[in-house]
Amino acid sequence: MMRILVITLGVAWLGASFGANQELIAVKLGMLQGQASPKERLSDYERGLEAALFYAIGENDKRLNQCGYELEARLSYFDDDDKLSAKERAQALEKEGAWAIFGPLSSYPFLVARKGLTETAMVSAMAGARAVTSLPPPFFTMYPAIDELANGAVVGAEKGVFGRHYGALIDASCPSCKDFGEEFARQSQGKFERLFWID
Repeated sequence: MMRILVITLGVAWLGASFGANQELIAVKLGMLQGQASPKERLSDYERGLEAALFYAIGENDKRLNQCGYELEARLSYFDDDDKLSAKERAQALEKEGAWAIFGPLSSYPFLVARKGLTETAMVSAMAGARAVTSLPPPFFTMYPAIDELANGAVVGAEKGVFGRHYGALIDASCPSCKDFGEEFARQSQGKFERLFWID
């Protein structure tokens, strides 16, 4: 019985020491977000994103290491005022070997950044324009579809005491805003009367 215990402990020790000496495969995850000015300090929001990312890595490090992987974050901020900088930063993340890129949050920079990628997956938490949701893999968004959002707005407006007239003031630089306005108009046809549309 003692021999079995010693052999078992020896095998367990060899397995543990092999795992400890095993070289970990680096999984590089990129985060791509807009910034008002690259020369300014990060906003509370941007620092919060970074903190959440590093917290998630810390929470999962041990389990991933046991499987032979090590997460590495690659943070990249593009200049919101430079319309092409999202593409340039996405290309740089891909060249650094990012397995996947999280961000940008908005539809327009997401579409621009996508043009700089040839093989890296990109996931946005909030980009919701039809031009984003209709992209083939490896481009994804976690945001609900525009038709679902418009349906919720129509149902909510029908239940409320808002009347039957509405107007639309659309930010022309926001593709998902325009998509939402058009979908709301389509779904509310015969239920509400649109008085104006400005974009």
